[in-house]
Amino acid sequence: EPGRVAANDWSHNIFNIPNSTILRDIRYPIVSVFLWATVWSFLHRFMLTIASKNIAGGKAWLSNGAAMFAKHMCVPTVPHSMMVSAMSFLLVFRTNSAYQRFAEGRKIWEDIVDVSRDLSRMVKLYEFAIGTSKCRRINKLLASFPYLLRHRIRPSLMQLRRIDDPSVVRDPENSLLLYPDVSIRDTDPDVAALAYDEEETGSSRRKSRELCWVDKRTLPWKLLPGKALELCARAQNRPLWVCDRMAKELAVVDDISPKFTNRERMTLIGYVDKLSRSIGACERIHQTVVPLNYARHALRS
Repeated sequence: EPGRVAANDWSHNIFNIPNSTILRDIRYPIVSVFLWATVWSFLHRFMLTIASKNIAGGKAWLSNGAAMFAKHMCVPTVPHSMMVSAMSFLLVFRTNSAYQRFAEGRKIWEDIVDVSRDLSRMVKLYEFAIGTSKCRRINKLLASFPYLLRHRIRPSLMQLRRIDDPSVVRDPENSLLLYPDVSIRDTDPDVAALAYDEEETGSSRRKSRELCWVDKRTLPWKLLPGKALELCARAQNRPLWVCDRMAKELAVVDDISPKFTNRERMTLIGYVDKLSRSIGACERIHQTVVPLNYARHALRS
């Protein structure tokens, strides 16, 4: 099946290792450990070479000292054997945690797909009451929701360009100015300092954000209606703004008794509420960090 990784793609996976995002994240610890181990290996080999030479005269202490130093550089195998159980426990815990986050993310995405389909079907079913133009606006907002949610959870996937970047020519007519929509992490030191100042002094300040721009002709921006495009760009939480906009569109639909009443209206708004709750579920997975005690234990190991 196209798009799925198979065992036959081993050569492609090997050549793609330099492009791995995980490798980019851990490259500095790997390089540091490699250089540290290499230096000590060469030093140990150098000491063994000196110790193997029979130095006569008054410099016999040099070979004896080199032999003693090389002997104490060797670590017994007992500590490594004792660390196996601890490391296996840590690896199993981390693997289980990663799989649980992955499985939960798939479940959330399944709920988003199901709710989006149900909402689209219901909107089309009651098109006679909602109106054709409003149905199209709601469907476009609904289609833009997954893109905006993905950009909020993983901002690196959005093709943002800085406003002061001289290497890219900006077309003022087809460009949209906005700020990066980044989900705040619980471990962000700037957010912690801001909360401390607000609690102690009562003053509120916001960290300045970098102004960027995107092409209006790309997804999801071309899905948003004219006025809604500017309002969505200025929103702090864009997927939540889309949910609010859809709820407002549905809340003002007039009753056509007995085919469309407050019961049908609240059912439609209920689907929008489910989409809104999925934003918090995705942010919870994104913001949940490794427990502090586990991180400290892993560093000691």
